[in-house]
Amino acid sequence: MAIVDLSAFILSAAFERAEEVLENQKCRELDEENWRTLNMLIAEPVSPTLALRALMRKNKDRKATK
Repeated sequence: MAIVDLSAFILSAAFERAEEVLENQKCRELDEENWRTLNMLIAEPVSPTLALRALMRKNKDRKATK
């Protein structure tokens, strides 16, 4: 087993965590086409469905009874 001093151990752990964070960040990046699609969906939202309206009404009624 290799002997590692405390500073090297802490730096190694921090480096590994930084790599995880950067890898996770890559998963959230959008290419040009997906970015345009996302912006279009935000700019022109669809009308709520009957199921969504029922769910929201149910949620509102539940809050009113508390």
